[in-house]
Amino acid sequence: MTELYPDILSLYYTYNYNCLLRTIGELGKKHELEKTKGHIGAQYAYMLEAQELIKQMKNDDKFPDKDAIKARFSKEIEPLMFPTQEKINQVYKCPIPKGDQLDHIKPIATKVTAIEPKNIRIPPPDAPYFTGFFSEKIESVRSSIVLFISNKK
Repeated sequence: MTELYPDILSLYYTYNYNCLLRTIGELGKKHELEKTKGHIGAQYAYMLEAQELIKQMKNDDKFPDKDAIKARFSKEIEPLMFPTQEKINQVYKCPIPKGDQLDHIKPIATKVTAIEPKNIRIPPPDAPYFTGFFSEKIESVRSSIVLFISNKK
């Protein structure tokens, strides 16, 4: 498990960061098309979520992509935060939704496939395992042993 832990953290932060970055970009495009709809407030809220993700990442131990994700944040999102906040405060004056009010990222609609194969039947926990599955060779060996033991008595 210790070998997997850094990889799991790396994938967790990478996927979350990419999802937030994609949503920030989509909301920026929506804002350019419809300036009065308040998309810039939601865009700034997702920027704050990305900032919280980076703060959370500082508490975790080392994992391979930690510095790369921090560098991406400082290059891609951080330069947009102050100008966006100034636009909201001075021009648009739209509300900035809280984290629990953000619903632009939809949950995955596809079902997770079952891991166990369909052609293998798993017996219930209280069933006596493999009682009916003795081969003829095992049965002959078993009967020979039983006969041998009974003759010895």
